[in-house]
Amino acid sequence: MQYITPTDPQKYAEHLEKPITTDEVYRAIRAGARRKTPGIDGICLEFYITHWTLIQVDLTQLLNEMFLNKRITVQQKQGILICLPKTQQSSTPDSYRPITLLNTEYKLLARIMATRLKPILAEQLSTGQYCGIPGRSIFDALATVRDVIAYHETTRTPLCLISLDFQQAFDLISHEYLFQVLERYGISQWYVERLQAMYEQMNTLIQINSTLVGPIAISSGIRQGCPLSMCLYAMCLHPLVRFLEESLPGIKIGRQHLKTTIIAYADDVSLFVTDPTNFTTVRHAINTYEKANGARLNPLKSNALAIAGWENPTTPLDIPFNDRIDILGVTFGPTIALSRADSWSRIIRDVRAQARKSYARTLCLEQRIQYVIVCLLARIWFIAQILMPTRAHAQQITTACRWYIWQASIFRVPITTLQRPKHEGGWNLPNIELKCKTLLYNRIQINGTTDGTVMAQLFHTWDIRTLIPNPPQMNRILKKLEHLQQYTKDMAYIPPPTQNDSRHTVKRRIYSTLIQLYKNENPESEMRITRKKPIVIWKRVWQNLHNNGLTAPIKSAWYAAINDILPTHDRLTEIH
Repeated sequence: MQYITPTDPQKYAEHLEKPITTDEVYRAIRAGARRKTPGIDGICLEFYITHWTLIQVDLTQLLNEMFLNKRITVQQKQGILICLPKTQQSSTPDSYRPITLLNTEYKLLARIMATRLKPILAEQLSTGQYCGIPGRSIFDALATVRDVIAYHETTRTPLCLISLDFQQAFDLISHEYLFQVLERYGISQWYVERLQAMYEQMNTLIQINSTLVGPIAISSGIRQGCPLSMCLYAMCLHPLVRFLEESLPGIKIGRQHLKTTIIAYADDVSLFVTDPTNFTTVRHAINTYEKANGARLNPLKSNALAIAGWENPTTPLDIPFNDRIDILGVTFGPTIALSRADSWSRIIRDVRAQARKSYARTLCLEQRIQYVIVCLLARIWFIAQILMPTRAHAQQITTACRWYIWQASIFRVPITTLQRPKHEGGWNLPNIELKCKTLLYNRIQINGTTDGTVMAQLFHTWDIRTLIPNPPQMNRILKKLEHLQQYTKDMAYIPPPTQNDSRHTVKRRIYSTLIQLYKNENPESEMRITRKKPIVIWKRVWQNLHNNGLTAPIKSAWYAAINDILPTHDRLTEIH
């Protein structure tokens, strides 16, 4: 507790204790995820959305009764515990993730209370914590890991990266410790009592093979599935993060005074150790944290990675060293090149497996293209914001998509045609390589202009906070920082964002500019059908095809007919 700066409870009292307004309830409803399994009362979020105008007054009064007067019944707090497999080959209890299904009105209250806590988290918590804090995301955490590895690879400074795994991290948190931490942060006793009302006399039913067992009383832990969980866990973890930040030397870029020591996203905690003597401090910090809140480190599931010639293969924590380490769904190796190769090879295997699994589905051309965009390519956009694929990686994914779209068709339209806009005869299929670059550059720009990040320190070191004059001068940036070199090269041609630009607008501008640069280097060839029939007003043809409300199968059939790719007798004769 000594690493939490005491705060006057009156500082946040007015913000936390005010009655719930109708606007807060409406925002909480809109922020909820649709098509989710409801709690034991069977009322889903869609009910509140559909009947909002009818129930808004009553619902606001109900939530205020629960919040202001602590009138929360045991039935309202009761949840259903289900276990979701973490992998397709889940066969042990540890390979399942427990999720609690909660009643919607309980989740609405929890979401409103979490929303009120988030500004306090942004003010109080360390820069190394990323979950549940406004302005920080999982991508910022992963980008920090990538940039630290790249920097140490470049400077050849030994580094040990440790990924800590806390066994049943959410389930073992002591409620007594939780409420003491909240009061230390300056959360008023009045507000803490409302949180206690949500946690006291909790019980849950357990779903086993479609049968409900229980109820079972819950005396510790915070529920995975509750909107409050991430905020509360981040506050419980903060004393450990703060202790390690103050005790370890951390990593400094250039002459910057800021240092990076720890990355924490929910229960995923990663440490950067630069000196073997630091392990004693780490062990002491973890032991103290375990005694305080009931957490337990699992050394067998924790991992360590040696970077840039780290020569101490063992740690006093009994954490094994590995050639690769998985952090928040991304595989990292001792170099960025290995990290990129491993991560993208896994993604390519997943895309191919998903394409094979869905190959036999009866879908028309438009539906197959939509499946590629919505399902197959959705797997790659996450990692694309961290590690840039090589051209070979992008080509392999494109080949898998082309194979799925056309299947066994004799005649087909080139993939470059499908990547054209609809008004030019295409289907808006994204250029995978350029879309990945767009997402990466957007993330680099966000991190580089945010004070306190490793990327901001790299921007300052090479003076690239503002765009480098065209043509760009990349030679001063170290070769190992390939993603930063490429960013500097391409972003020199892209206008800087203005204050009124949304991130969506910025991404569209980056993508359209990259497309234009690509076309300048690789001029588009004229479509076969437009070359064959030049007198047709093709712009009107494509507009009629996409704007007349045709069903997907009819539209696909017309597209095939217009492009003359149907296996008619005349078309087959042309082969000979």
